[in-house]
Amino acid sequence: MIDPDECIDCAVCIPECPTNAIMAEEDVPEDQQEFIALNAELARVWPSITRMKPHTDEAEKWRDVLCENGMLFFEVGIGQADSVLRIMRSSGFGDIQIVKDLNNIPRVVYGTRVETI
Repeated sequence: MIDPDECIDCAVCIPECPTNAIMAEEDVPEDQQEFIALNAELARVWPSITRMKPHTDEAEKWRDVLCENGMLFFEVGIGQADSVLRIMRSSGFGDIQIVKDLNNIPRVVYGTRVETI
């Protein structure tokens, strides 16, 4: 969510959005105009994300579950594939692929663990 009261229209966030979902209000397609008000409403309720949170202690027990050359698959929602790909790449995975569904929307991201995490 982008808080319309805090946004200064600097456009820094636009290239960071993997789905090109961030755009000026006047460029929002007619059939998506309702989301302008929804964005404004939810931006007041949800906190702005400004930094990555550290993982929980419980995450450590899963670190060595996937052996080298093991494959990991994620089903992703709209707009999540590129972020998951970047996380996998930075976490020791290679040969990362994105598979689109029947509507040509990225739906599955998978890769092979190529180095020790």
